[in-house]
Amino acid sequence: MPVTVGHPRTPGSRLRSRGPAAGISAVGLVLERQPVAVREHIRQEYDRLTGPYRHADGSLALPTAALLASARVD
Repeated sequence: MPVTVGHPRTPGSRLRSRGPAAGISAVGLVLERQPVAVREHIRQEYDRLTGPYRHADGSLALPTAALLASARVD
């Protein structure tokens, strides 16, 4: 059964979250400390890799999959 997960947006909200680019998480801290040229290269690669999954409004819909299982041993 397909499931769609989204984040509500309010008028004027930014479509692209800055996430790690804003220094959030350990990855963000590492990214923040890179020279400008390195950060620009990382952004270009990110945009290239995510381009096929980006919609016209700028939102990103990455393909995902999950296996849900349950078991019982008597």
